[in-house]
Amino acid sequence: MKKNIKLKKMTDFKFQGNELIFDIETNSLNTTINVMRSIAFYSYKTKQYHFFLQSEREKIIKFFQNHRVLIGHNIKDFDLPSL
Repeated sequence: MKKNIKLKKMTDFKFQGNELIFDIETNSLNTTINVMRSIAFYSYKTKQYHFFLQSEREKIIKFFQNHRVLIGHNIKDFDLPSL
């Protein structure tokens, strides 16, 4: 993942169809030892929900690569470091 994360307030954001909302599930809250179990996405590009297990890594990577904007709760401090 890229380290140059730019944060914006949602009130300043205009959806353009290339956003990806995601959340991961792990076996621990400690980002240095946890293992991702699964990940769920909502794509504004496809207008669909998607769910993948950790073993489907290539599909997960493609989803991230095909979207310009990532949206989630605490993604900077937990989700992205856990990936």
